[in-house]
Amino acid sequence: MMNSSTDKTKTEYETLEKVLLDNDFFEIAIREEQERMRRAREAAIEANKPKLTDEDLAQAESTGYAQGLADGKQQATEALRGDLNQHLGRLIDRLTYLDEIKREYLRITYTASFKLLTKIVEHLFADISTNYTEEVLAHALKTCLEQAVTDLPLVVRLNPATLEYARKIAGYEEKMKRFDGRIKFIADPTITAGDCLLEWDAAGVDVRLSHAMADVKNLLTRKLAGIQREELPLPPDPVTAAPEESAAQEAAEAEADPATVEAAPEEPAGQTAPEEPADDAPLPDAFEVVPDENDKQG
Repeated sequence: MMNSSTDKTKTEYETLEKVLLDNDFFEIAIREEQERMRRAREAAIEANKPKLTDEDLAQAESTGYAQGLADGKQQATEALRGDLNQHLGRLIDRLTYLDEIKREYLRITYTASFKLLTKIVEHLFADISTNYTEEVLAHALKTCLEQAVTDLPLVVRLNPATLEYARKIAGYEEKMKRFDGRIKFIADPTITAGDCLLEWDAAGVDVRLSHAMADVKNLLTRKLAGIQREELPLPPDPVTAAPEESAAQEAAEAEADPATVEAAPEEPAGQTAPEEPADDAPLPDAFEVVPDENDKQG
């Protein structure tokens, strides 16, 4: 009984061992078959690959170089375009304020010029009033007398004795006729004998230097206060001024050569050509003058 059981166990063991051994060989066979199929597939792929010659390699290298060069150029162009747009944008922004900057500098220049002119006039009048008072008054008196004799009525105040003596001079009436009543003699006892006092209507003109200085200073002050940035004339643009200069030059050449001057068309009957402005016509002021408060009250 014992032998039979032992034999059965031994037989089962051998059978199991054989199965396991067969499985090992089967796995090995599968792996070998897979490896063989892999090598066959690689060999087929290698056999189907195109054969690359030196010319093919050179052509591929040239194509790659050209493509890389084109890509590099495109990238560089885009980068340059971006930089240019950025800098041109800044430049355009600055050019937008160029006229304002010009007007600001013109305003500063005009202001400094008027202040300097005011100081110069003050010094001139101070020098005149100090060193040339008698000469200025003598010239003013001479001018007023000349105008009084020819145009303005003149009143002469004399001492009664002096007036009586003058009327007794031979030819007094004849000499006074040419003044046509514009000179009137009045006897004034307050006048010293031999002296005279002349009176005339100066039409509101004050010859005193202090008043003249005040008028000039007020004028310059109003001009200085009237300088507005938007009213200042800017220098002409060279780009737009070039065609005008060319046209003016052509007109001057045509005027110099009479043969090139075309005959002017005749005006129709009953019509007249518009009058040209006079050469001495006043030019428009360069800046706006703000009225002074004292002028408004006056």
